[in-house]
Amino acid sequence: MILQALTAYYEQLLKQGKVEAPGWDSRFKVSYELRLGPDGQLLALNDLRQEVPKGKKTVIAPRELPVPHRVKRASGVAANFLCDNTSYLLGADEKGKPERSRQCFEACASLHHKVLDGVDSPAAKAILAFFDHWDPAAAPAHPLLAKQWAALNNNANLVFGYESPDGAHWLATTDDAIRDAWQSAFDTSDADAETVAYVRRVMDEAGVVWQIGEMGKIDAGGGGTVAQYMANRNITTLDAGVPLLAMHAPFEVVAKLDCYETYKGMKAVYEAE
Repeated sequence: MILQALTAYYEQLLKQGKVEAPGWDSRFKVSYELRLGPDGQLLALNDLRQEVPKGKKTVIAPRELPVPHRVKRASGVAANFLCDNTSYLLGADEKGKPERSRQCFEACASLHHKVLDGVDSPAAKAILAFFDHWDPAAAPAHPLLAKQWAALNNNANLVFGYESPDGAHWLATTDDAIRDAWQSAFDTSDADAETVAYVRRVMDEAGVVWQIGEMGKIDAGGGGTVAQYMANRNITTLDAGVPLLAMHAPFEVVAKLDCYETYKGMKAVYEAE
């Protein structure tokens, strides 16, 4: 009953816009749109920034838009879906490390292919065509980018847009097929590497005997009684417990050592910093 009540309350807050939907950041600052045609060709660079009051002045500021959930980046290469900086979406920047910029672009291309391959959407196909044919080396001098290149590299975030042959256009973040594909990918994603590494360290330092296993349908998510529902609320989740033989059967079997190691593991997690 408590879990059902909490779920109902969460869904109420979600409808009211007081919490973010799982898999989405509701207010992310975006400066430019990369508008693509059906063949993935860059058709236009559109300035999404707007005038906002700041004290007694009016300043130009990025527009706050809902975008797919952002990864936490430190020093490694980690791409975001549909919305990122020039290093990832264009494969070029002003940081003086062209090889790393290309790695960022390749990581971003790989992510988009993973999510969008097979998606029946003209916008999705245009984005994949863009990644397949775009030349990062030509980005700074591209006729649609050259005049704004300095601004694009001033901590600006870019988002993909799409224009159909009849002139209709929309942001990729609003495309229903793309949103569904992202939601499916997000809901079935594994725990991030940082979380797994942290738990591994805690267990090993406490001398816990443990192992990793997988459960659930392929590409459909998994988890125990409540883990999958926590994960779908954008909570970093690892499901852990005692291994059982014939779970939920009239006669379950568990080893005493497994119970003891589970106790040690839970104790280590609660006491960890």
